[in-house]
Amino acid sequence: MAATLPLLLLLPRLTPLAFGSDPIIPITGEPTPGLEAFDEAMVRLMEKYGLPGAVLAVVREEPGIGMRVVLEHGYGYADRDRSLIAQPDSRFRIASISKPLTAVAILKLIQQSHGKVTLDTKVSDILSEFKTPRSGDTRIPNITIRNLLQHTGGWDINMIGFDPMYSAVHMGLVPRPGTAQEIINYMLTRRLDFDPGSRAAYSNFGYCVLGRVIEELSDGPYGRYVAENITTPLEMNATALGGTLVGDRLPFEAHYYDYPGAPLINSVFDAPYLVPWPYGGFYMKAHDASGGWVSTTTDLLRFLVSMNTGQHGIIPLPTLLQPFPIGEVPPFNGPGQNWGWYKTGSHPGTVGGLRLFGERAGKPRTYWCFLVNSRPTGPDPLPDFETALNNAVIQVEQEGHFGSGGHPLWK
Repeated sequence: MAATLPLLLLLPRLTPLAFGSDPIIPITGEPTPGLEAFDEAMVRLMEKYGLPGAVLAVVREEPGIGMRVVLEHGYGYADRDRSLIAQPDSRFRIASISKPLTAVAILKLIQQSHGKVTLDTKVSDILSEFKTPRSGDTRIPNITIRNLLQHTGGWDINMIGFDPMYSAVHMGLVPRPGTAQEIINYMLTRRLDFDPGSRAAYSNFGYCVLGRVIEELSDGPYGRYVAENITTPLEMNATALGGTLVGDRLPFEAHYYDYPGAPLINSVFDAPYLVPWPYGGFYMKAHDASGGWVSTTTDLLRFLVSMNTGQHGIIPLPTLLQPFPIGEVPPFNGPGQNWGWYKTGSHPGTVGGLRLFGERAGKPRTYWCFLVNSRPTGPDPLPDFETALNNAVIQVEQEGHFGSGGHPLWK
């Protein structure tokens, strides 16, 4: 059996703890005997990549027992500068893990339209600026909702040379701070990089456009529609759109750190004012539909489990998009199916992963989610986290320690 790491139980939320010489990364949450492999994996990777704080939750579906949360832990510091230790319910930016929320909101709107809107509805039939783009590119009016969902809309940041969602303001292409609509207006002055539907290229901008589609179809703010139709029904009570500056943080939200030695950047609000990238290097409101949400690990697992099993169902399952090659919509597992899914997110100052480890015939499904409050420079840490946490699942299975503990995912 793996060696047990010391578990620090901090019952008051965000209890301050002074820094000392003790190299042990503090761990908070309920003790989970037999599941030490998860803690060891998180601590090892935090040390490897120099991460100040993290959270992890694990949900297990056992035959005859059902779905339950078996682990919710915080690691290290939610706010290192104030010596505030990460709690299991600390909130973190989730970056591109926001995209599945947007995708499901679109599917919900299609359902509610009763045939008036489909996956193949042209965006130009909803957003008038796409009918006659300033670029004169006749392909733009033919972009469909499906194209945007599947990253086949025609934009390729490798061919553009930059990601407009992060760089348009700093390049002087849009006014400060760079709203979603201003970025859309700029991008419509450019020609597409490929024919819509002909290939895929990951596009934050495409999901920015989907946010505006949601607003037009719902006749209201993007965040309100997602809250009323997804996060509230799923009891994702700690999930909300995040802010750009330190002072905009939500209650119990972590502080975000750039990598050591990272250069400062001109603020999106005030060009001469230099700021760290996580706080003013990009405008969170413009990223709402592509990467603007703040959440907890358990909230995100409620979303993933619902989409995979139909519990607390918010849209009819399966959908036409489950699964598809770039899987922004979690897969629905019917009887005998063993789909897996891994959605990652990354902003300056945060990295996270939401995983269904289910592609093993005859094995119970395990769901896990981790979030951290820094993005290291150098090698991408996300593959390491996936390998380490999947290996922890296998180790705990082999040792027979999942057992019947834990608590229900929903109250």
